[in-house]
Amino acid sequence: MNPYQQNINIVKGYFKKPIVLVFSILCFASILVTMVTNFFISTSTLTNQITQEFFGKFYESFEKAATEEGSALPSLQSIMDTTPRTTFSIHIDLLAVLLAITFLLFFIQSQSETNGRTLKASRVMFRVYAIFQFVAGIVLCSIALPALLLSAALINPYVPEISGFTLLLIPLIIIILLYGISIHVFAKSIKKSLTTIYLTRRGSSFFGVMSLILAVSSLGEIILTLIYFDKIGISFGTTTLVMMIIDAVFKIALYVVFALVAFGYSSYIKDYAQEYVVEAYEYEEISHNEYQDGYDAVYAQKPAQNAPYQDAARFCGKCGRPINPDDYFCNNCGTPIQK
Repeated sequence: MNPYQQNINIVKGYFKKPIVLVFSILCFASILVTMVTNFFISTSTLTNQITQEFFGKFYESFEKAATEEGSALPSLQSIMDTTPRTTFSIHIDLLAVLLAITFLLFFIQSQSETNGRTLKASRVMFRVYAIFQFVAGIVLCSIALPALLLSAALINPYVPEISGFTLLLIPLIIIILLYGISIHVFAKSIKKSLTTIYLTRRGSSFFGVMSLILAVSSLGEIILTLIYFDKIGISFGTTTLVMMIIDAVFKIALYVVFALVAFGYSSYIKDYAQEYVVEAYEYEEISHNEYQDGYDAVYAQKPAQNAPYQDAARFCGKCGRPINPDDYFCNNCGTPIQK
């Protein structure tokens, strides 16, 4: 079998595993859970409590400064009455939807035994998701990170508790950047394995580690949020608390399963990579030698008639490597050969 096609079949063998389908289903479930939890949290008293506490902290500082200057401020209640209230709106994470559909397509397309199916739609969608995550990480580090540092410095004299909590977001932003880099490298390695005769698992272990770190970060985020709100006197209703915990559990489970998918891919490709590269190299050498013998024989008989045609058909138009007349794909870059 052409090493290019055999390579495709190997990668498809991994993506037809049940864990890929489990991840896709869990991703859809996480989207639904997030929508439900957002509804309960936004319609609870928690949002108003947070707003009132935030304004209250600033109001105390400004009132103290105004008293020292002999001026007066409007009452806190009047300020709260004129503050716009948060209304419920449905927020759908479009990137999560894209990811869920992508891995569902990976699973469905991998069931096909038809030669030449390269999972193109799936890998293109995965690259799009990876690029968005990569860009989001860069934007967060270049814009949100300086903004957080500036806001923490400005509000620290008034509300030191809030500025301290803001600084805790900085490590999370760095983790998101590394996560974007890791998934971008991982997505590129899948594309390379599906479009060349060489298998690669580059970035898969790195991405698995970053997914586990994000799972731990999600757990730490919910714990720190509960501790911080308790410290400043904000109480949670039973329903709100349960919804926050359920949302956190699904996020953690999603990252953990994603890590298992990445580590599983790395282990799966590692089992094939060394042996298969040798096999592909031997195939390439044999194909080249057999073709060279046939070419020399034909060229010797009719050099003037056959030279232009044979020269055109002898090398791949994309990478320039020798090709065999019986090949349907270039053994080096996987480019389809026009017959």
